[in-house]
Amino acid sequence: MFVSELFLRGFRGAREMKSSLRLSKFNVLIGRNNSGKSIILHSLFLLPHPHTLGGYGRFRERRDFYISFLAGGFDSLIYRYSGEAVIDFAASGRKYRISLPEGEAQNPETGEKFTDIYEASKYFMGREVTPGECERFALLIPNNTNALNSMFLTIADKWSEVAEKGVHTTIVREVINPAVEDDLTEILKIDKAVRMGKKIEGELFHLSVRDLGDGVERILIALTFIELCEPSILLWDDFEVSLHPDLLKSVLLWLCEKDRQIVLATHSIDVLRQLAEIKPKDAQVIKVEKSPDDILSHRTLTIEELTDALGRGEDPRFVR
Repeated sequence: MFVSELFLRGFRGAREMKSSLRLSKFNVLIGRNNSGKSIILHSLFLLPHPHTLGGYGRFRERRDFYISFLAGGFDSLIYRYSGEAVIDFAASGRKYRISLPEGEAQNPETGEKFTDIYEASKYFMGREVTPGECERFALLIPNNTNALNSMFLTIADKWSEVAEKGVHTTIVREVINPAVEDDLTEILKIDKAVRMGKKIEGELFHLSVRDLGDGVERILIALTFIELCEPSILLWDDFEVSLHPDLLKSVLLWLCEKDRQIVLATHSIDVLRQLAEIKPKDAQVIKVEKSPDDILSHRTLTIEELTDALGRGEDPRFVR
């Protein structure tokens, strides 16, 4: 686990947090629309430095993609579009701060500012890191068609890396096939198109990934991109979109097996039910709320508490 605690002030639509948010290895955010789930994901996406190389496209784009496209510009990162946003993190036993709009990362105890991405990453993680870890530390999967298309193009562009890692077969075998009726074999790049191998009466047929349905297509692209990036922390907004419960469970099982920190945001009761059934280690559900004066608060449920609530017929999304 890399990020153990988060506190923010003046970031996006949140004036402040009522108390620090403690994170586990596997975290599921629930709450009403505009309750602050995306705010939490977006703050974590700025790690370990606001200008860390990364994003979508070819991995070499800066966070400006997020700032300009997903957030609408630097001013949109600041509460009421003026003043300063401060995000405090705890990780690897160290405290760490990001200030906006200056885009600074610093040690809040000494005031030392990290202008070098590598030095900021090394301090944040408390160990020696490679440039690749700096560039791909945090990955955000938004519910956004343009971002998904950009991931798709990157997968095609970096197909040799996909094939070298074996991702084109393992995701199909471990995640997709257990949840669908088709006998799918692997993802293939034919000419400039990414296609899927499918067996029909023993014969191999190649079809476009776009023809597999929204849920399968979205998961294939997202999981392949995740494995290509190898992030330390994975942030996934509206995780459940277009997923049947069978595929949802298959993806959750796959995520639980990975050695990375996970923060998912969902509106789906199916996600909570599957989570209670799978019972991942070091996991929690975090119910996020935002007051009329824009103060974020939260309440956490352990997997045991979640299981007990569901067993009583309660829906944690509505229990206050």
